[in-house]
Amino acid sequence: MIERRIERNGLRIKPGTDFDLVNPESDPRYREYWTEYHRLAERSGVTQQSAQVEMRRRPTLIGAMMMHRGEADGMVCGAVGTYGDHLQDISRSSACGPACGISTR
Repeated sequence: MIERRIERNGLRIKPGTDFDLVNPESDPRYREYWTEYHRLAERSGVTQQSAQVEMRRRPTLIGAMMMHRGEADGMVCGAVGTYGDHLQDISRSSACGPACGISTR
C-alpha cells in the first residue's frame, strides 16, 4: 500500500533505502522501546504496563523513541490528534526535553 502511494504521488523514495517502516505489532525492538520509555517517564507517572500499551498504540511515541535512540534523524507527526498529545509523547521520550529543537511549524 505504501509503495503504491509513493508511486501515485511521483515520489522518488524507497522503503528500506530512504526510510524504514515500523510495524508496532511485530517490531523486535518493542521491549527495548517500552523499557526505555518507562525509564524516562516513570517520574511523570508512566507505569510499566502503560508504557507497554502506549508503545504499541502511539506512532508519535515510537518515532520519538527512535529519535532518542539515534535510529531516526527526524519524524513528521500530527495528522491525527492534538498538538498537546504529540508534544507530550515527544517530551516524555526525550532526555533533553525542549532543548531538542522541537519545531512547532
